Amino acid sequence: MITVLASVAATGMMATVHADLPDEFAVCKGIVDNGTRLSCFDALTLPSDHAPVAPTSAIDERAASVQPKASTTVRQQPLSGATAFGAESVPKAIVDQPKSLKAKVLGNIRGIRKGLLIQLDNGQQWRSVDDRDYDYEADSPEVTIDRNVIGTYWMAFPNSGIRIRARRIK
Repeated sequence: MITVLASVAATGMMATVHADLPDEFAVCKGIVDNGTRLSCFDALTLPSDHAPVAPTSAIDERAASVQPKASTTVRQQPLSGATAFGAESVPKAIVDQPKSLKAKVLGNIRGIRKGLLIQLDNGQQWRSVDDRDYDYEADSPEVTIDRNVIGTYWMAFPNSGIRIRARRIK
């Protein structure tokens, strides 16, 4: 904790934080235009010497009137060095992602082995990354794909007891 605070202090970057931000955020959230909405949020967090964007609608004028009030300051650290290490692999939130997927394989399956490309009727392509080989034959079988707790995808083939690790490639 002390190391983090020390490195945050070393960056010298400042942002203003307010006790009444929830109300101000609600105003910004109501803005339709992306650029103006971003400017509204920037006005809440950037130093007061940062130039504002001119409003283009009544809601935007209301948002432009939201001015940061001086209170406490928090130092922000850029995403670099040890903080950035591995950040590209951090999963991003996806809204309304189903727990599993059922789809039909386009074409015939004549054996399952690592590297097998499987085209589904929904346009997705999956590749087998399982190290095991299976003697399985089927014409356009329906498969179920589930994701486990750690993010591995498993493709199950009907009436066979076969489940393979798979990775979506398209």
